[in-house]
Amino acid sequence: MLRNAENPRVGPKYWQMADNLWGADETHGLYGDCANPYCDYNMDEDDWRDVQMGEGRWQCPNCRWDQLVPDGDPYGMLGLKPTRSGLDTASMGSLGEEVAQAAARDGALSPLGPLRWVSPDYNDPIDMVMGNNALEVKTLHSESFPRFKIAPSSVNRPGKNRAGTIAAKVQRARELGEALGHPLVEGLLGVRLNFYTGRADFFYAPEYRDRMMTAMEHLADYDFSKQNPFRDHVPGELPQQGETPDPEEVFG
Repeated sequence: MLRNAENPRVGPKYWQMADNLWGADETHGLYGDCANPYCDYNMDEDDWRDVQMGEGRWQCPNCRWDQLVPDGDPYGMLGLKPTRSGLDTASMGSLGEEVAQAAARDGALSPLGPLRWVSPDYNDPIDMVMGNNALEVKTLHSESFPRFKIAPSSVNRPGKNRAGTIAAKVQRARELGEALGHPLVEGLLGVRLNFYTGRADFFYAPEYRDRMMTAMEHLADYDFSKQNPFRDHVPGELPQQGETPDPEEVFG
């Protein structure tokens, strides 16, 4: 969890809420160059040469995790954006949706109603319908800035216009409501993943717009250990709690 007392964007209200929700001793990771949250391997010159030869893709010799290295693909040859979580942005978004669907099927998100529809298309403006809620699912990890952000998208929406992105979501929700037989309520479902503990926390707010977690309702927590992609790449015990400086990263 990024905790910076000098960061003007994050006030004490958030950290008080965070400590109440997850505890001040929430497990976080080690410092190291490997993106695997359980691995503290530091890269040497040979490793960086391998990164350059792989155009940004690299396998850690310690834990064998295949990953994208930030700034390792300066020309964008792979077309993927790496994140501090160890996954590229598309993989993070897909994982959040997968965990949300599993939690919904297990009844962990019952306040939103039963799971009625799941989009088969990652680029669909609406990801799932629960009860009367047309949900956009956004994902962040436990060391990123605590805001769920609806980023402008160029997919079927030229110009990367935020207003156009939101309008497309509203229109899609209207279409789904007509198909399902009654109007749907617009909603944002935030998924916060802690890869060290395998805990997912879910947050809800009406409308499709950026939200700090303090402005959202905490619905439930859920064990996503089965979906945790790092579960088979653990070289040792869980790391001691640490704090990793990390820019805001929200995906979906």
